[in-house]
Amino acid sequence: MFAVFEILFVVLSPSAIQWQSLFNLYLIFALIIMSIVFAWFVYVIIKYRHRPENSDPSDAPRLGLFPSERGNIKIALVIVILLGILFLGLTAETINAINLIQNVPNDPNSLHIKVIGKRFEWSFVYPNGTTTTKLIVPAGKVIVLEVTSVDVFHSFGIPALRLKADAIPGKINYLWFKVDQKGTYMIRCYELCGTGHAAMITDLVVV
Repeated sequence: MFAVFEILFVVLSPSAIQWQSLFNLYLIFALIIMSIVFAWFVYVIIKYRHRPENSDPSDAPRLGLFPSERGNIKIALVIVILLGILFLGLTAETINAINLIQNVPNDPNSLHIKVIGKRFEWSFVYPNGTTTTKLIVPAGKVIVLEVTSVDVFHSFGIPALRLKADAIPGKINYLWFKVDQKGTYMIRCYELCGTGHAAMITDLVVV
């Protein structure tokens, strides 16, 4: 239960803030569009419902007859333009979020840590050669992760930070974060990698 609340409500790092803002933006627009569509749907159902005293309109669909042209091209054009502007805006914000994650900050004081996935555990190698099975980092410092694997494909993810990267043999993928709040946060594998996949869980410990 704690993990669920951690994923939903904890906003800890610049990446988490960016992704949460993007999610909220998508959610707001989705709710607005849904409200408009359902309100119009209910209005049309009530306004044009069948009444015994009313006959069908002249352009009502009839079996075997091709319906006459109906609709308003101007309204359709306005809707298409508005949706185009909306989707362009959402796309731009999505690209900004992706760029924030992929572009590692040029911070000379950042700490680079190698993340190695293997069946069925994570190993973390620090610049001084120390290897741990938990990711232990200082609060308030930029952490750069170099993610790879020594056997099969894995997927390294820290749900509380909204971070995820593929761990691929022979390839290094980079992630970065900075957490100001001390605590312990879950790390897990998000790609099915064998019978022990579900147990490929460890902790991020911010001290």
